[in-house]
Amino acid sequence: MESNRVSNDEKTVDCKDGDNLSSSNRVHADKSCGVISYRKIILFLCVCLTVVLFRCFVIDRVIVDGNSMNATLQSGDVLWARKYGLDNLERYSVVVARQNGRLVIKRVVGLPNETIQIIDGRIYINGEILQDDIDCEIIRLVGVLDEPYTIPDGCYFIMGDNRNDSLDSRNYGAVLQKDIKGLIVFQVFPFNKIGEFERG
Repeated sequence: MESNRVSNDEKTVDCKDGDNLSSSNRVHADKSCGVISYRKIILFLCVCLTVVLFRCFVIDRVIVDGNSMNATLQSGDVLWARKYGLDNLERYSVVVARQNGRLVIKRVVGLPNETIQIIDGRIYINGEILQDDIDCEIIRLVGVLDEPYTIPDGCYFIMGDNRNDSLDSRNYGAVLQKDIKGLIVFQVFPFNKIGEFERG
């Protein structure tokens, strides 16, 4: 006669079959299901917290809105911005900054304590013409650069690459270091441009 007994190692508890268990086993099954549920909730909360912390302090996704960075970036482009190591930015870096109460994507043109001015459609830094890859004569002279402007300590002068159609530091002045929220390091979309973002 075959025995129906099984060892403890072979016993399994199915949370769906609680009706077929004895009252003591049913209590044990309910506790096991409760523990599993709590573990899932804790795991979910940990994942959410990790994502939030990652986006707050490490990398965040940004989407270009507008044409002020044409032709380098187009409206709808998706990028990753690094949120750390923003103390000593280099010229030509593309950054996410809070300017005039909103987040913008612009290029760092002037560094702290430099003097910047537009003369005959070209940008001059400390009296020398800015040598960059943006072949754009500035015909729309706006803001502060019709005269020499000295960038305050701890601030950066940022401009859009589409220099004749961009609201930037020419209008609002240099941005504080603390208002620079990210450095663009990677392009995600469109797929034909996917890869590490070059400073330019």
